[in-house]
Amino acid sequence: MDGTARLWSLSKQTQSQIYVPGKSTQLSPIKTLAYDDTRRVISVGHRDGIIRQYDRKTGKKVLELGNPKEAPHAVQAMAVMGRTDFLAFATDNNIMRIWDLSEDTQHSQHALLSGVTSMLYHQSNDLLFVGN
Repeated sequence: MDGTARLWSLSKQTQSQIYVPGKSTQLSPIKTLAYDDTRRVISVGHRDGIIRQYDRKTGKKVLELGNPKEAPHAVQAMAVMGRTDFLAFATDNNIMRIWDLSEDTQHSQHALLSGVTSMLYHQSNDLLFVGN
């Protein structure tokens, strides 16, 4: 629960990369992870409502979404939406957001009847599965 994400090589059975928000950052436990194969970044959703993206090869932070000072809500689930520039995520206040990463803006927001615990994007049919 130290706020770091680790990448493991299953074939080599070793840890190959570690992603750390930074020494000056108050580390918040990770709630969910998603990988963007097109951009080669890992998205890390934290309990403090922040989503950080790290470059897969270098481990450097490339993007940070959210502001924990504005009534933070834990990121419960995320899904990278295929070859698009969108990242879907849900927070513990029953809100799902679609974020346009290329524009660094919110594309849409949806109020849900209950909390979300998992998300999965089906690229060939352009479907987002949301579970609770």
